[in-house]
Amino acid sequence: MSDPLDNEKNSPLIPEVRVVDFLRSHPDFFTEHTDLLNRLSVPHQAGAGIASLIEKQVQIMRRRIEDLEQKLEKTKHQESFYIHLVENARRLAFDLLDTENPQAFHQKLVDGLSNYYKADQFRLYVFTRRSTPNDCGGIRFRKTNDRIKCLFTGVFNHHRPLCGSLQDEHIKAVFGSDAEFIHSTVLIPLKLEHWEGLLALGSRQWNYYRHGLSLELLVMISDIASKVIDGWLIEKTPGR
Repeated sequence: MSDPLDNEKNSPLIPEVRVVDFLRSHPDFFTEHTDLLNRLSVPHQAGAGIASLIEKQVQIMRRRIEDLEQKLEKTKHQESFYIHLVENARRLAFDLLDTENPQAFHQKLVDGLSNYYKADQFRLYVFTRRSTPNDCGGIRFRKTNDRIKCLFTGVFNHHRPLCGSLQDEHIKAVFGSDAEFIHSTVLIPLKLEHWEGLLALGSRQWNYYRHGLSLELLVMISDIASKVIDGWLIEKTPGR
């Protein structure tokens, strides 16, 4: 059925009677075009029709207010989350700098990443041509041509974190027998003058690790960790 107003499209003004007739024949018009209600000026007079229209406008405004309140609350929650995350990253960084031995360093790194980054699995690889220190403290030392390093050549070449769900072959290579329930990973390359490394986190949650402030803080922690390891290697590695 054609719209009753179509015949008036070429007219500069639609006769009021035509508008009234149209609204009478389309009582649900404003239900389908709620955006118009906020642009109407309706006098507050007695009558069921007028009252229902005002109530409809109030309902729309109330929903908009509720939406704004939810967005504001979400913003506050995100702000609180990031403040908390920055504080945790700062605390972990200082804890790592204060460690006195590889065991304490590795344990603090594991605890911090488990608590702050929900890492269900964690690996720290160091690839070097130098002799492996006798006291590794949980750090996995490998040769520079190790299979893991070859699998992630692109990560080392671009020197950028890799977030996402890796192929099963790669997850097993990094996490070994602990790879079964890992669904989200982040790999961070470490590079210093005499060695390279790989910090790997795995989570049971899907799509947990993403780019953003939390990843930037994790990169900062990785940089600090690499400096601590480098200082330890200079002091402890035989033949230095």
